[in-house]
Amino acid sequence: MNLKLIIGTFRKVNYNFQFLIVYNKIRRLTDINMLLCGSTNHSSNIHTLFSEITDRYKCYGANEQHLNKGVPGAMPQKGQMAFLGIKFAPLTTPIKSHLRALAAVTWLISMTFGGVIGAFIGLYLILYTRFWWIMLLYLFWMWVIDKDVAERGGRRSRWAKSWTWWKYLNEYFPLKLVKLSGVELDPSKNYLMCCFPHGMLPSGVFNAFVYEHSGYNSYFPNHTNYLATLAPQFILPFGRELILEPRRRFRLRQYILSKPGGGNACIVVVGGAKEAYYCKPGSYTLILKERKGFVRLALRQGAPLVPVFSFGETDLYDQLDWPPLRWFQEKLRKWIALAPVVPIGRGFFQYSFGLIPRNRPVTTVECALDWLKLDDFPV
Repeated sequence: MNLKLIIGTFRKVNYNFQFLIVYNKIRRLTDINMLLCGSTNHSSNIHTLFSEITDRYKCYGANEQHLNKGVPGAMPQKGQMAFLGIKFAPLTTPIKSHLRALAAVTWLISMTFGGVIGAFIGLYLILYTRFWWIMLLYLFWMWVIDKDVAERGGRRSRWAKSWTWWKYLNEYFPLKLVKLSGVELDPSKNYLMCCFPHGMLPSGVFNAFVYEHSGYNSYFPNHTNYLATLAPQFILPFGRELILEPRRRFRLRQYILSKPGGGNACIVVVGGAKEAYYCKPGSYTLILKERKGFVRLALRQGAPLVPVFSFGETDLYDQLDWPPLRWFQEKLRKWIALAPVVPIGRGFFQYSFGLIPRNRPVTTVECALDWLKLDDFPV
């Protein structure tokens, strides 16, 4: 059976969806399952994918509020002050809360502007300082000698992943990783973890898999995780080092999923930056029709798919929506690899507007399912 026939068969089974799948004000896992099954022409695989999540998670509670029960900071702070409709942080806010907000600010800057800031620093060092030759040597090393480091999985620095600063970031939202009862990954296999939704920024995915404080290593000690990101991020000086240290990378096929003996888990956010256009509090919109590459990759490498869903991801930001400018946003997104939206978050000392993500609880649920039988699709 050739690859074209394989992909065609899989498309008939799993891609005959009515996309985009829109979740409107989803509050329970059962609502997700019912909505998906009612929005597709072939609901059996979707039912298999999500009903097991529902069944296995009953011990934790049915709704999203219960998912976040017991998580520090999940409830809004009391004593907020309001002036001219703007909600300000109370004067009694502890220093640790400000440190958590500062951690969110630094993470936001490194995620969105880290590469650009690094490029400007490099340009300044070359043009206006006596250290221009050091910068040129660094660029030669980065673009010629060390250019393939991302293909080998980056630089594994547990020290960088376990900074206390990232613990503050984890506590800011707060974020929680949940492994459903009975979920175990086979140590002899490599897995492709498909994460939903992207949100404005994939904060749940980053903090669940990139940093040490989520508990991933205690849940899956036999699998090293790698978060896939975009190739252009590896050509910018200084910012490149930020994403290499926590083991983020972009080429999956040559290293991660083809490792003999298994033990790797590659994380991809399937919807990509385009999902940021649809990021609205209380609703989930997934982009899947245009995303078939991860299925082909899983079939070619024989890697089981693991669904991962971050509840509360879309509650971190609202946005200004102006449909007449969507065509311009789309063209700019293809050029800069980021969705050019106008986010509405919070500020450092007030909660009404700003670029900092709101501190809302995000619960990332992971469930391993055998819903894709690779033996039925020999490559």
